[in-house]
Amino acid sequence: MATDSPESSDTNASTKVGALQSFAHGALGLAEPNAHDTFCESKSSHQDSSQGYFKAGQLLKAAATVGSVIALFV
Repeated sequence: MATDSPESSDTNASTKVGALQSFAHGALGLAEPNAHDTFCESKSSHQDSSQGYFKAGQLLKAAATVGSVIALFV
């Protein structure tokens, strides 16, 4: 039972890093990162979720850009 816990935390950590990495790439205007996830058997569901984080990062970047343009005029 003690050996199962670190393995599950490793897979959860890699998923969180992938989501954070996708969000950061979107927010910084970088290209969308490729999913090199060996733990996940269904790559399409992982790509869909990381693409959602990437789109959220792009929306954050757009909102910050619009906000800074408005702040220049005020």
